Amino acid sequence: MLRRSLIAVPILAATVAACSAGSADDTHEDLADRQSAVAPPCATPLAEIDGVWSFSNGACQGSGACSCAGSSPSGALRYQCVELVQRYFHEVFGFAELWPVSTASQMCDAGRHPPGTTVHWLGDGYVPRRGDAAVWTGDGNHAAIVVSSFDGGIEVVEQNASPEGRRTFWGDPFGGYFASSGTTPRCFVTAGGSAAAAPAAQCDALGYAGGCFGEVAVWSEGECRVRDCAAESTACGWVSEEVGFGCLGAAPGQNTFDCASVGYQGACLGDTLVWAESSTCQVFHCASDGRRCDWDGDNGYNCVW
Repeated sequence: MLRRSLIAVPILAATVAACSAGSADDTHEDLADRQSAVAPPCATPLAEIDGVWSFSNGACQGSGACSCAGSSPSGALRYQCVELVQRYFHEVFGFAELWPVSTASQMCDAGRHPPGTTVHWLGDGYVPRRGDAAVWTGDGNHAAIVVSSFDGGIEVVEQNASPEGRRTFWGDPFGGYFASSGTTPRCFVTAGGSAAAAPAAQCDALGYAGGCFGEVAVWSEGECRVRDCAAESTACGWVSEEVGFGCLGAAPGQNTFDCASVGYQGACLGDTLVWAESSTCQVFHCASDGRRCDWDGDNGYNCVW
């Protein structure tokens, strides 16, 4: 059993995790273009996705192991591309701050990405989703976070790459996605196996785009809104840029309620716990921690063994 005050992981936490994780490698995707670009000063915020920012690597921009801001407490190199991906997966999905990788190109290898994530390789028809890690392997060494997919390409947020921290790559899930360098991400790491199955979050930090917690969609719309997709015999996933995360293939507005209505006692929607605490609605996918959602006798509904 876990006290509820200890299980919520705020989306906007400032924790920083470790396209190198700590070893020299100058084979980054688009390296020549990056080094020729004038990078903003070290630690300048560049671009944001889901409350997580990419930062400039300053004079080290484009380097394989150089860090303009030294190492974070966890040992990550600020601000390499790997650091952004690990920090995003930690702050948004609750995974470990560091992956067992020394370069970005290893992030899709077996045993290198966190348990609970799934790898899709270029050519299998998988369409990248918001929150996926795009990884360049073989002919490149870079990683970025997918902001969106559209007919003809993807947009990413990145570090240690473009001076703007955001780029568009053109292509498709079979032939690849290309910018000026002629290389393409070879694989995509997605959290939870189907869309973004975040373990925990405060509702307000999710914004209107929201997130998936198991098969429960949660988003902020003036108030915290909760929708149980499994109760509608559908799955939670990324619907569109306009909608964000929601119940796939379902009619709008079905089976939706205000999180505050369940109070501190909370409610179990399958293995997803939803409750209100200190005027903040919170949600936790108990199964992501190997637990189940049930009544615990002390806190109301909770994640229990």
